[in-house]
Amino acid sequence: MLKVKAMLAQAHGRLAEAARLGGEAFAAAPGNGTGGAVGSRLALLTAVDHHAGTATALEALAAAGGPLAAGSGYRITFTLGPALMLTDAGRLPEAGALYRSLGPPARWRPAPFFLLTVLAAGVVVAGAQGATADVAALRGLLLPHRERHVGSGAGVANYCGPVTLHLGSAAAHLGELDTAVDELRSALATCRASGAAGYAVEAQTELATVLARRGRVDDLAEAAALVAEGRTAAEGLGMPGFAARLAALGERLRRAPAALLTAREREVAACVARGMSNPQIAAALVVSERTAQNHVQHILTKLGFSRRSQIAVWAVHNLGTRT
Repeated sequence: MLKVKAMLAQAHGRLAEAARLGGEAFAAAPGNGTGGAVGSRLALLTAVDHHAGTATALEALAAAGGPLAAGSGYRITFTLGPALMLTDAGRLPEAGALYRSLGPPARWRPAPFFLLTVLAAGVVVAGAQGATADVAALRGLLLPHRERHVGSGAGVANYCGPVTLHLGSAAAHLGELDTAVDELRSALATCRASGAAGYAVEAQTELATVLARRGRVDDLAEAAALVAEGRTAAEGLGMPGFAARLAALGERLRRAPAALLTAREREVAACVARGMSNPQIAAALVVSERTAQNHVQHILTKLGFSRRSQIAVWAVHNLGTRT
């Protein structure tokens, strides 16, 4: 019962409570030096660390003497788990050595009750290693489980968010930004509906990042709203790493040229890219010629340009305008 309560606290973003209950569950478990009990504790701590930015799982792993010995069904889990801990800690060379020891994902044969956890963790580690082919393979293995949630162990030792969160992350790694946006929007809606507060912040962070990369006319405004909401939630939940990521992204968005323009100015920029004169812009937008001229001047000033041709090139690249 304590283990389940710890997992539920972790799923809902109550990270300190989850760590405390997990410790109590481990202390109360008979034979808590066995692989199963240690593995359950490490799984919970890994999930807590992922959001809290702590390294308690690595400390517990070191206290246990390193990666746990296991039979073939558990080897992948007990190797990939430490690789995930090291990835979250930024120790990528060590994580990569463990990850590569597992061979290609298509050959992995995890125990059935670890399947989704293994595939989701694989996306994180493979993505951090720049192993694009592996990310694509792992996404293919996750796709049939799209409507499910990721939880580890026969008794569910931790919760790792909806599958759509990891599909979105995989799509982003692969540069498929439209797909990533769709999956991450779905993940965010699922997290909000289920009360998975920490994973809602993670989904907001990933979605805002992808929207900023895609950079369409409305993307930056949506990303900025996600950053503001997500940063407040991250700070309240004790997720400093995510709060810092969101703060940095917010600063980049504030400096993004497209974000400096009003909706009307973006319309005018698109007209300039189509070769329209000020009188033509005025007629198209039903404004005075003087207003159109002022909009063009404001755009030049905000973007630091001196010629209309520069506006045209910028609009093609940043607004997707066709000339």
